[in-house]
Amino acid sequence: ALRDPGGQDHRIECDRRCRNHLFMATDVCALPNLPRLLESGVAGIRIEGQLDGADAVAVVVDAYRQALDALKQGKPYDVDAGLTAIREATGRTLSDGPFAFAEA
Repeated sequence: ALRDPGGQDHRIECDRRCRNHLFMATDVCALPNLPRLLESGVAGIRIEGQLDGADAVAVVVDAYRQALDALKQGKPYDVDAGLTAIREATGRTLSDGPFAFAEA
């Protein structure tokens, strides 16, 4: 890992072609901000799961699918349950990048 000046550790992974990839200190999760993203016209979301096993990716996809289906039907969804499921499946800390979880 590479530690930044703020004390956060950024994982470094090497791919099959010996290229190094530096990852964010936390996994970015857009789940709490899906309503805002959909309102802004976002038509697709990419889930980066290449370093996770199939079971973990299935949990992440399911959390997003449930949230998107609920939003489409105008129903509420349990963001905290989705975040907990994702954290437990991946074993990593989540953040929401440029958004603020507290404001979602």
